[in-house]
Amino acid sequence: MGDLAAYLGLYVKGNAAQKVDELEKGFGQLATRGEKHMSALGRSMSLAGQGIDRLGNRYTAILSGAAGAGAVHQVAGLDERFTRLGVNADQSRDAMDRLKKSIFEVARQKNISVDSSQIMAAVEQIVEKTGDLKYAEDNLTTLGYVISATGANGEHVGALVSEFKKLGIEGREGVLMAMDTLVTQGKAGAFTLQNLSSQGEKAVSSFASMGYRGQGAVQAMGALLQVARMGTGSAEQATTAYENLLSTISKKSKEIEAKGVKIFDPEAAKQGLEVFRPMPDILKDIITATKGKT
Repeated sequence: MGDLAAYLGLYVKGNAAQKVDELEKGFGQLATRGEKHMSALGRSMSLAGQGIDRLGNRYTAILSGAAGAGAVHQVAGLDERFTRLGVNADQSRDAMDRLKKSIFEVARQKNISVDSSQIMAAVEQIVEKTGDLKYAEDNLTTLGYVISATGANGEHVGALVSEFKKLGIEGREGVLMAMDTLVTQGKAGAFTLQNLSSQGEKAVSSFASMGYRGQGAVQAMGALLQVARMGTGSAEQATTAYENLLSTISKKSKEIEAKGVKIFDPEAAKQGLEVFRPMPDILKDIITATKGKT
């Protein structure tokens, strides 16, 4: 059990820290070869940073993977789905006709070329989960790019994009940047964006519940999932490990701090606030506190 990835693997069963005294033993295991996977965490964060910092076309991870083989075609029942969506979103028939036209135009773009029903499925998920049709409309092109670049199911992509709101990411540019970050990390690691599209609701909710927000939160979340995948047998197990790790740190924060690891931002603490420090920094300090290499 000598590294961060293996340690995260313990969390699949949720038994890595049943008692506070077991944390110290677990931290010791984490420290033994922590350097390797903290480096992996750092690389994943760095890749995401490069994606954000690129000038000109900053979204090559998504754009270079788009334009798959899927031909655009109308499927039976799509008109009924638009009608139902209009009722759910309290929109007129004219508004739905405009949305239909926009979806078909995006689906037919040469660098997207996907089944329009998949983009529609993504829109339906966003409206179902957020009630915000405009949010879906603003991000139609991004939805098309992601579906094309990853082969992910439109319903899953829509569910993931819906969750970004919990991280305070809503604008067209922000959603595209977040998606590009995750695609970049997925191409370099084992936890792909297609994995995240099916596991993303749980992953984002867990991170957001700790107060993390913005593009930095997306980078850290994606990087941690990559490392978790290295120590587990599947994307589902990696997500379980990730959820259990965050839960342990959140629930046992006071006990962990008593062992010398700062969990909360000291500046915020001066104002009487409990704000979690960046998760990669917390994990790095766990390794340091247990005399592991960083």
